Amino acid sequence: MNTFSKAAVTAAVVFGSRTAQAEDYNNAYQQFTVCDTSDVVVEQLSILCDSPGQYYYGGSSYRDSVQCKGGDKVKYTLQVAIPYEMPETTVPYLTLEVQGYGAVESVRVYDSEALCEIDDLWSLDGAACPNPGQYQLEGYFYFGEQWNGDDGDYTFKPKMEVGIASRPNANTYDLGGANTKSCGFSISTWSKRLSGPMHAFVITMSIFAGVAICAAVALYCFCKRRQNRAISSKDKEAALMDASDNISPEEDAKRMAMMRQQQDLIDA
Repeated sequence: MNTFSKAAVTAAVVFGSRTAQAEDYNNAYQQFTVCDTSDVVVEQLSILCDSPGQYYYGGSSYRDSVQCKGGDKVKYTLQVAIPYEMPETTVPYLTLEVQGYGAVESVRVYDSEALCEIDDLWSLDGAACPNPGQYQLEGYFYFGEQWNGDDGDYTFKPKMEVGIASRPNANTYDLGGANTKSCGFSISTWSKRLSGPMHAFVITMSIFAGVAICAAVALYCFCKRRQNRAISSKDKEAALMDASDNISPEEDAKRMAMMRQQQDLIDA
C-alpha cells in the first residue's frame, strides 16, 4: 500500500470515528421522555462515558460514548428551561440518578437538592434562577467496577432519570422531570399554558362553579333545618295526642270545668 493509500485510510478512520462521536452526542441528547406538565422543562440530557485507556483508532481523545462499562468516568449534562414566573415561595428541588446495569450500580448524583443552589448550575441567557430562562448543569462521576464474578466485560447504555419537585423528599415530581414514572401535576403550569381569553374564561367558570357549590350547600342546610323543625313539631303534636288519649274521664271532666270557669270570668 503506497503512502497516499495509507493516508487515505487513516483519514477515513478518523472521519468515521468523529462521525460516530457526533452520532453518539445526538443520540445522548434525543432519547428521553419528559413529564407532560412542567414548570421546569427538561430540554436536553446527555450521558457520555470515558473508559481509562480506551481511545478511538486514529484519534487522541477518549471515546466519549453513550456506551458505558464499569469503572468509566461519566460526564452528565442536563439543560432545563423555566418558561414562566413561579410563585416566590416555590423552590425547585432536583433529584438526578444515572442507572447502571448488572453488577454496575446506579448512581444518585443529586437527591432532592435545591436546584438554584447547585454550584455546577449556570444560566445560558443571563437569568437568575429560578426566574424564567435556560439553565445547564454539568458534572462528572465514576461508575463502580464490574466484579470478577460478573458475566464478562460488557457495555451498556445508561439512562438518566430526572425529577423536579416543589418540596424536598417528595414522592412525585410536580414541577417536571424526564425518564420518570413519578410525574406530578402542577396547577400553576396548567393555568399558565392557557391563552388569554381561555384563561379568563376558565377563571370565570371556576368562580361561578364555586359560588354555585356554596349556594347549593347553603340551600341544602336550610331545607334540612326546615325538615328537622317539621319533624320536631309533628313529634310534639303526637306526644300531646298520646297524652290526651291517656287522660281519665274524671280528669277530663275537671279540665272541662276549669275551662268553663275561665270562660265565665272572661265573659263577666
